[in-house]
Amino acid sequence: MYLVLIIVGLVFALNSFRETALILSVAILSVGLSFLGLFIGQQNYGFIGTISAIGLIGLSINDSIIVLSHIKEEAEKKDISKAELVEVVIRSTRHIITTSLTTLGGFAPLIFASVFFRPLAWAMSIGVIGATMTALLYIPAMFIVLKKIKH
Repeated sequence: MYLVLIIVGLVFALNSFRETALILSVAILSVGLSFLGLFIGQQNYGFIGTISAIGLIGLSINDSIIVLSHIKEEAEKKDISKAELVEVVIRSTRHIITTSLTTLGGFAPLIFASVFFRPLAWAMSIGVIGATMTALLYIPAMFIVLKKIKH
């Protein structure tokens, strides 16, 4: 039920089923990133790992919506070229990097200090790095594919 409400909200916010599917694909990728974080940190998957995956989904969707909204805002003004798309992504990088660095700064002490929250910290820390790359690389690349930008 909640997933349907999320999808409906995204469709109304983005005015596009394709862009909603793009954002939801980021959510699926972020679950894999949380598992990668658990694997790298050699942590067990459990309830805390599930909580970290859900948190990472929210963070990565937020980052991706920021980048996508900046791209759409520029694309509505005129036909956007690949060079202009790169400039838009560079301008929105500050917001994404700030979010990522503050999240990493918050979870880094938990990697070393707390045994209970160590799976959460590993999954979120590695996942945030991957979510940043996803927002800054995957979203613009898929926008080019979806809008068939040639030049």
